[in-house]
Amino acid sequence: MDNKTIVAMLDHVGARPVVVCGYDESHFWRVANVDNNIYVQRTRFSGSIPKVMSDEEFEPEETDSVFSSDDKGLKRDTFNAIVQDFVLLHAEEWNAISADEDKIACDIADINDADFQSILKALGKTNRDFLKSTKHWYSYIGDLIGSRDKIRFENASLLNSKERSAKNVMKKFRHTDPLVVIQGSITFEWNLIQIRDEIFYSRLIYKDYEKYINCTEEYGRVAIDDEDQFGALRDAVASSFMVDGWSFDKKSKCNPEELLKIVGLSLNTI
Repeated sequence: MDNKTIVAMLDHVGARPVVVCGYDESHFWRVANVDNNIYVQRTRFSGSIPKVMSDEEFEPEETDSVFSSDDKGLKRDTFNAIVQDFVLLHAEEWNAISADEDKIACDIADINDADFQSILKALGKTNRDFLKSTKHWYSYIGDLIGSRDKIRFENASLLNSKERSAKNVMKKFRHTDPLVVIQGSITFEWNLIQIRDEIFYSRLIYKDYEKYINCTEEYGRVAIDDEDQFGALRDAVASSFMVDGWSFDKKSKCNPEELLKIVGLSLNTI
């Protein structure tokens, strides 16, 4: 689905933006659940908020996406990205006043803000979830906000017991570099291992938001003779190549054909 269609759907249902203002940039988020699909629009402006959204002087950067409302991973990623936007753009201000929960709640988690609450509802979250997550990320980066290096967020702690078990197997038996595919600001890192009649896999997705990099880890195992599971994994790997302009990370010394062959793919078929 192209960006224009995503934006048109958000317009159609009257999804209004939540604005996150910083000293030198502003972010607009729109999120809506339409027929069990989550539509997302994130617009970033350098400088102050423009008086007219179409003002070409500001040259906004826009990222649009749509995914199934059943996809817990992407809902989690979107929620975390919104939280991290708030924290990164407010951290300096909060540092200056020794922010407490009341100040954070006043700034960003207004229970009477219908637009904000509709976004939380679409992502299956509450005010309490938002405040808890905001306090977590603020405590993590509050002292680092002045660093010149990018801050890396990781979501590894969200793995369940089966995923942790698969991760341990990957650590023990992995013997090659990962398959690393770059799509603009998003990088996919795949590791695939066949052990007897099962495939163990890991997928790390790095999203570069200029000031920070968000990393989401996913681990699992599928039976080769399970057509549905095997097909889903194959399609997930193939999707990393669906955007024009993708490239391999030259730092990785893996043989792409060897890893792709494990899931029945090749460079000629993707």
